[in-house]
Amino acid sequence: MTQSSRLVPLQLALRLLQIDPITSPKGRLLLGQLPDELPIELPLIEQGQVIASLQYGQTSAILMQIPQPLLLIQNWYSNRLRALGWFQYDADADAVERNSFVRTTQVRQPLNLPLIFCYRPVALTLALHTCVAAEHSTTVRLELAQEAAGLPCQVDWERSIPNLLPLPLLVPPTDTAVPPAFAEPYFNSRRAGGSEKDWYSKSQIQTALNGQALLAHYEEQLKQAGWTHQAGEARERLLWSVWTLQDRKEQVWQLTLSLVGDNNRYDRYVASLQMLNLDHAQQVWALGNTNAGNSVESIPESIFWQLLANNAAIDPETHQFWIGELPPTFPISWQFPSQFQILGSLVEEENQADVFLEVALPVSQTRDFLATQFRNSGWREWRELAAPEGIGFVVSRLPQLVLDGFIHPNNETRCLLKLYPITRESTDARLCCFQSPAQTDDSSEGGTSPLLQEQLQHIPIPQLDYPNQTEVVQAATEIRDQSVSLQVFISTLLPVKELVKHYQSAMRQAGWQQQTVTQSENCYYSLWSAMDEQNQSWQGKLSLIADPRKVNYYTGFLQIEPLNYSA
Repeated sequence: MTQSSRLVPLQLALRLLQIDPITSPKGRLLLGQLPDELPIELPLIEQGQVIASLQYGQTSAILMQIPQPLLLIQNWYSNRLRALGWFQYDADADAVERNSFVRTTQVRQPLNLPLIFCYRPVALTLALHTCVAAEHSTTVRLELAQEAAGLPCQVDWERSIPNLLPLPLLVPPTDTAVPPAFAEPYFNSRRAGGSEKDWYSKSQIQTALNGQALLAHYEEQLKQAGWTHQAGEARERLLWSVWTLQDRKEQVWQLTLSLVGDNNRYDRYVASLQMLNLDHAQQVWALGNTNAGNSVESIPESIFWQLLANNAAIDPETHQFWIGELPPTFPISWQFPSQFQILGSLVEEENQADVFLEVALPVSQTRDFLATQFRNSGWREWRELAAPEGIGFVVSRLPQLVLDGFIHPNNETRCLLKLYPITRESTDARLCCFQSPAQTDDSSEGGTSPLLQEQLQHIPIPQLDYPNQTEVVQAATEIRDQSVSLQVFISTLLPVKELVKHYQSAMRQAGWQQQTVTQSENCYYSLWSAMDEQNQSWQGKLSLIADPRKVNYYTGFLQIEPLNYSA
């Protein structure tokens, strides 16, 4: 359609824009200028040219021409506004794979729908309308208004992934291919996932750029999203950088971005992004509080039941309570040593029995004793709950909850073992035994764990014991398909060189060969390779990243996956 040279009167333009002349009689149009006053400062892309702005009532509209692709502009505003405390509307219909590396073919908003944001402190909404004007040029209209009655800023907006985490969206450069999930074979490991405290994104990239230019392209978007560079280095085919950000809740996040080149194809890289809430580390380090002193040592049983009156799951009509002893029908007959104090037992019509103990031993010793007693009595491990042991980082402290499961020889009784540390030398132990239908098929007994155990047997996962003067706490372990990702928090009195040397030696002793190693400002990143018995090649990425706020605190990452490339 050709452009007309006719001038449109402002009053007609307002009506055509569906602006009520009665409720918004004071519309003002400015050509080539921003509005005189805005209720909040809006981020504007530097290269943008302001065409016009329109103010009517409590609404302002800014029309711009920006010499950048539409997708890059959408992601720039998504990253920047969320970093400034705005919430982004995230309808289920618009949900996409939450991978930070935006795929080349991804269309963020079909049918010209706008991106919607809200800013709660002053009840504002912002609509970002985008339209392709040319191959690398986009027309942008920003509409800022008081919170719209038809689309209020709901509380559940905050719980969506884009607002729950400061997850950046990284648009690829031109002449670069980032595939969708489940695309071509050499792209088959694109994935993303995590929790409220951490996130991992990975994708394979084919590009005409060299590694440094590709890294710089993505790093620039991290800067725009409010991240601060902490450390990094580019060497050969391994390039990485570490970033930090304080979100609107004043929580500190750490992000590691890495590019690993394919030695057989110099136009291909594996891009990874690991994001971690550093404040979560303090929660992991903290042990449960010791029992505070109390002048009341016990309460009458009648009061006990009254206190439980609101608990619908515990009814005195269906439950029996024993103080200081095991119930007569409990399926365990062995004696407890003196360190084990039986506080009491609760039985629900002989279908489920819970035993509560306080143990004057650390969690690890309590676990070893109880597991040994179960095995010696003929019980076998409930493999669905059995955590894989001896893989990756060896921890110096067990987590807040240790959960094990055992199955009685009759195959009809199961017992859960739950251990909570009270102090370093005492444990809250709970045994929960219940009836379950007999299982004749071993595969159903453990769910998917036999397959998982079989997969783990073929993955050359090293055992990385911790050095002296060092404490290691396990925070997260993810096993997906044929890859393993482990994350730990490390506190050490050793210099970083000694810490790195220790873990390098442990990797070599496990049969891994170091390919590339880089270190920058107490942050260490290395690339390793190994061959298993089936002649499958594996790649390992080991990193130790310094906590920027605390001396001698580090996050450790170990990621192991098969090499999917072919020559």
